[in-house]
Amino acid sequence: MTDTEKIQALELRLADLTDFIEQGAMPLHWVDGNGIIIWANKAELDMLGYTIEEYLGQPIGSFHSDVHVVSDILSRLGADETIINYPARLICKNGAVKDVLINSNVKRENGEFIHTRCFTRDMTAIFEEEKRMAAVLIDLEQSEARLLMAMESTGLGTWDYNPINGRLTWSDQCKKIYGLPLNEQVDFDTFAKHLHHEESALVQQEISRAMEPGGDGHYDLTFRIIRFDDDSHRWVRAQGKVYHNGDGQAERFIGTVIDITEQKLAEEKSAMLAAIIASSDDAIISKNFDSIVTSWNDSAERLFGYTAQEMIGESIVKLIPPDRLDEEPQILTLLRQGKRMDHFETIRMAKNGYLLNVSLTISPVKDAQGNIIGVSKIARDITERKQEEMRKNDFIAMVSHELKTPLTSMKAYLQVLLAAAKKDGGAFQLNALSRAEAQVHKMTIMIHDFLNLARLEDGKIGLHKTVFDLHPLIEEISSEAPFLTSNHPIRMVDCENIRLEADRDKLGQVLNNLLSNAIKYSPKGGTITIGCEKLAEKVKVFVKDEGVGISAEDQKRLFERFYRSKDDRIKTVSGFGIGLYLVSEILRYHGSQIAVESSPDAGATFYFLMDRA
Repeated sequence: MTDTEKIQALELRLADLTDFIEQGAMPLHWVDGNGIIIWANKAELDMLGYTIEEYLGQPIGSFHSDVHVVSDILSRLGADETIINYPARLICKNGAVKDVLINSNVKRENGEFIHTRCFTRDMTAIFEEEKRMAAVLIDLEQSEARLLMAMESTGLGTWDYNPINGRLTWSDQCKKIYGLPLNEQVDFDTFAKHLHHEESALVQQEISRAMEPGGDGHYDLTFRIIRFDDDSHRWVRAQGKVYHNGDGQAERFIGTVIDITEQKLAEEKSAMLAAIIASSDDAIISKNFDSIVTSWNDSAERLFGYTAQEMIGESIVKLIPPDRLDEEPQILTLLRQGKRMDHFETIRMAKNGYLLNVSLTISPVKDAQGNIIGVSKIARDITERKQEEMRKNDFIAMVSHELKTPLTSMKAYLQVLLAAAKKDGGAFQLNALSRAEAQVHKMTIMIHDFLNLARLEDGKIGLHKTVFDLHPLIEEISSEAPFLTSNHPIRMVDCENIRLEADRDKLGQVLNNLLSNAIKYSPKGGTITIGCEKLAEKVKVFVKDEGVGISAEDQKRLFERFYRSKDDRIKTVSGFGIGLYLVSEILRYHGSQIAVESSPDAGATFYFLMDRA
């Protein structure tokens, strides 16, 4: 080969090499000592999206997002350092940013900096994938952490069973549920021994079924276990999934377990409560604070005639007669305050319009946090009892009325005989007739009390209010004292110039009863004081004696119907225990109440407050 042919061949090889570099896939560029781009191949231009005219002659720093990177690279190259995989970020023409690694060294001639040899490796896709994978890993870690937190908070344990080698692995929470120490392992046989004997066969049968080839592999069973540590019985729910290999052989069985003992006990309690409610002879109803019925048992259907379908979702007001509609808001107000109502006697209306006497026990229903969420009501039909009481009261009223007429005549005859005895009779006749008249007076008061009790319980007692002076009424009541006692001076204190708006006769019965009691329970005599204490807009009326006093135990029940004190010193005192009950009820009708201050052997003071007219 001639020299010319050798030169031509070399030129061809040089042209091929130049084309390889110009068209190669690796982005390349040269930068002079001042940081100006003097050459770039097509891959470099394509990577950043610039034309050759836009790229050459420009400072390399114009295409870096961080100018400090450029100055650092040029400084190192100027010191003849080779740059290997230097991370940088290049700005594309469209504004996008490329993550790259730069490898570079310097070409020098006679020690002079000619240009750099920069190889740019585009790492954008790789970095994005790394970021994505990092994010996925973080999400997985967070998801796993959340799962672990959820499992911890719900008491959920996990287990992993390998049917091929028989290895059984429990999580710490699973061990806690079974009462196994955390540092101990368990195998399948040991687990099987701690199944409740009534559940063991079923559990193992279900495990075998789940592992059968061709099945769905799902396992969900509730059963009892015997804890390792204390042999106590607990209810658990286990759920799992079996995974089979290519040969259809079960190779992994994983799942979760949770202690549901409290839930099972609550279900049993609820079932028992539901059975009690269903079989109760009393109507048991629940409602919300909008008075909407939410439950209705069979007895409610029998009592009121409405089926559960007719009442659930409807207002309880359907049962309330028009004249008692004001009771419902009053009841709800008390229940919102957390109070309950025991044996509230009222009237409710059945589907057929029949009015029923019922006794209601109403309680607030609270959730686990103590918030009041509804109302529970037990309604008992007391119509028959009320009718029986009405018949009894009618009988008492009839007998009392029949006794009242002859007693009135007897009292008149005695008064005539007393008048005659005072003129010409002896001391014995006068004394005997006086005692007879006093006894007739006592019996007349008792009959009045029985009549008032019958009217009160029959709902026929009414008030006829007028405005009157209190002092004359007290004088009138006090003037009758000599018929009842001869050794109890009656003293009136500060009752002048007091006017009341009340039922004068009923208030007279109150004072008469209090005065009679003061005499009866002061067997050794002593002064009895009827007094008044003027307050701002009210007056306090009291009757004070110097008798045997009343114990704290008796004071609690003193105003109950037919209650009699257990004090041995007054067992011989006559009475039926209805006087103070009538006093209490008459004052209640007046919007007042009776109260007592007393202690044994220190007398007693009964008092009440009334509005001044």
